[in-house]
Amino acid sequence: MNLVDRFSEQVRQAPNRIALIQMERGHERSISYQELDTLSSRISGYLLSLDVKRGDTVLVFESMSIDLYALLIAIWRIGAIAMFVDPSGGRKLLNASCRIGRPRVFVARNKAHLFRLISSEVRAIPQKISIGRRYLPSKSWGDAIQYEADDRIENLGADDAALYTFTSGSTEEPKAANRTHSVLLAQHEALVDSIALVPGEVDLGTLPIFTLANLASGLTTLIPDCDLTRPGFIAPEKVVRQIERYAPSRCTASPTFLMRLQEYVEGRGETLPFRKLYTGGAPVFPKYLKALDRVTEGASINVVFGSTEAEPISHVALNEIEEADFDAMRKGRGLLVGEPSAATRVKVIADQSGKSLFELSSTEFETVDMGPGEVGEIVVSGKHVLTGYLQGTGDVENKIHVNGRIWHRTGDAGYFDSQGRLWLVGRCSSKVRFENSWVYPFSVETAASMDERVKWSAFSEKDGCRILAIELTDGASGFDLEDVAIPSGMVEKVVHVERIPLDKRHNAKIDYRALKRLLR
Repeated sequence: MNLVDRFSEQVRQAPNRIALIQMERGHERSISYQELDTLSSRISGYLLSLDVKRGDTVLVFESMSIDLYALLIAIWRIGAIAMFVDPSGGRKLLNASCRIGRPRVFVARNKAHLFRLISSEVRAIPQKISIGRRYLPSKSWGDAIQYEADDRIENLGADDAALYTFTSGSTEEPKAANRTHSVLLAQHEALVDSIALVPGEVDLGTLPIFTLANLASGLTTLIPDCDLTRPGFIAPEKVVRQIERYAPSRCTASPTFLMRLQEYVEGRGETLPFRKLYTGGAPVFPKYLKALDRVTEGASINVVFGSTEAEPISHVALNEIEEADFDAMRKGRGLLVGEPSAATRVKVIADQSGKSLFELSSTEFETVDMGPGEVGEIVVSGKHVLTGYLQGTGDVENKIHVNGRIWHRTGDAGYFDSQGRLWLVGRCSSKVRFENSWVYPFSVETAASMDERVKWSAFSEKDGCRILAIELTDGASGFDLEDVAIPSGMVEKVVHVERIPLDKRHNAKIDYRALKRLLR
C-alpha cells in the first residue's frame, strides 16, 4: 500500500482537472493533476539520485504551496518520511526534533535555511535543498523539478511511517506524532464523511491535512494569497479578490482566518460565495458561527473537532444547534461540538489528569466510564487515531491499552448530553477548584463569548481567586461580572486586559501559561 495510490487514481480519472491554484510573487500559478503527478515524479527521481530511500526522513520547511504538495507526494512515492517542525518553537524544539527524527535531507525555502546558523542538528543533515533563492550553500530546487521522472511508487506496509510532526516541547522532550500510511488513509476516509468531499469542487483551503484529502478526492484547492502562519492577522483584501475570481463553493479554514474574512466583507456590505464551510483546529464559539452565517447566504456551516492525534473526532452544523443549546452555552454548560464522527469511538472517563492509565482491564475501563451529563476526560479510538508516538515518548501518559484496543487521551474535558452529543468544557490541566467541584475554562469562556462586546476571554486562577480576563472589541466598554450568565461564585473577578495571549501557531487558542504571567 501507499497513500499516493489515492492521488494516482485521481490522476487517471481526471488528468486535466486543476489540483492546486496559488499566487506566487504576484502571479497566478496553477497545476493540473497530471502535471502535479509529473512534477512529483521528477522530484522523487532527484531524491533517489541523492540516495534517499525508503525509511529516510526529509525535514521540510515550506508553507502551503504547489511545491509543498509535489514534494510530499515525491517523498511518499519512494517510501521516505516527511517531517515538519513548528518554527515558532525555536532552536530547542528544532534540535530536539532532529535528534528524534534523524533527517537525511533538509528542504526549505530560502530564508528558512538560516536555521542552519543557529542549529547544529540542522547543519549536520547530509543533504540540503533550497526552494528559491539560495542564501547558504545548498542544492537547487530547479535541479529537482527538472530531473528525469521516476514513476515508481514504493509498495509499503501499513505501519510504515509517512509523516512526523512534533509537540511544542516547551516543558518536556517533544513528542513525535508518527502518522503511518494506514493512519493517513484512514484519516482521509474519515474526512470524506465529515467534510463531504465531492470531486470537482473548488475549496479555499488553509488546513494542510485537509488539502491532502482534497488531492485524494479530486477537488481543486485554492491556496489563499496571505501569510497562513498567522491566520488571525491576514490582510483579507487579496484573499477576497481570489474568491471573487474563482468563486470557490466551499472553504476549510481556521476560525481566526474566517473571522478576518467575515469582518472585511461585512464591513463592505458583501457576502462570501461558499455553500459549504468547515472550520476547526481551535474553539469556535457560537457568535462566530452566526457571524459567518450573516455573510454566506445560507451556507452549510460546520465545526470539526479534532486534534493532532485524532482528526476528526466529532462535528456539528450550525443549523443543528437549537436555541436550548445556545442557552446552555450561555449558562456555562460548555461548548457543543456535536456527534462523534462515524470512524471515531469516543468515551468520557473520570478526569485523572496527570495519572497514567496505560494498561486497564475491560472491567477497570468500565469503572471509569462516565454517564451522560458527567464531566470527564475525552478519550478516542479508531483506525485514524495515532496509537503511539515515535520512540514511545509520551505513550505512558497519553495512551490507554484495553484488551488490545488503544485509546488516545485527548487531555480535553467534556461530557455527552442525553442526545449522544459531545460538549467541551476545557483542558483537564486548566481546571480550577470551586467549592467541592471543578470549573473548566470553556464553561466560563463560552458563556462570556456570547456577549458581542467580548473579543476574547480567558479563565484562570490567581492567588486562589477565580478570574475571567476579558479583551473587548474595539470601542466596547462596560462588561462586568453580572454580564456572564453562569452560576454565582464560579467567577470571582473580571479583569480587562489589552490583549489575551494566544498560541503562536493558530492565533486562536489561549496560552494559559502566558495568561498566568499576565495576571501577576
